Amino acid sequence: MNNTNQPADSMKEPDISFAETAHSINNMNHTIMLNTPIIKAAWNDVVAMLKEYSEELEDYTIAGMPFEHACSIIPELIEGIENSSLRIKSIVEDLRKQDSKTEGRRS
Repeated sequence: MNNTNQPADSMKEPDISFAETAHSINNMNHTIMLNTPIIKAAWNDVVAMLKEYSEELEDYTIAGMPFEHACSIIPELIEGIENSSLRIKSIVEDLRKQDSKTEGRRS
C-alpha cells in the first residue's frame, strides 16, 4: 500500500522538543566541561613528574606513543575535547532558540 498521499494531520511533530533534546545533550556535555580541566591539570602534574625521570625512561611509551610525542600530542587532544565541548554548547543553545521559536508558532 502506498502512503505517499497522507493527510497533513498525520504528519505530527516529534514528541520530543528541541529543548528536551538540548537538555539531554547538555547534561552529558556539562560532565565533559567540568572534567576536562581536571584531566588537563592531572596531565600537567603527571608529565612534570615523568620528565624528571625522562632519562631513565628512554623507551617509555604512553598509549603506544613515544614519551616525547605523547608530551606534545596529549595536550592537543585535551584541547580538542575542550573545543568540541564548546561547540556542543553552542549547538545546544541554538536548539533551545529553535524550540522557543517553534513554541511561539504553536501558540
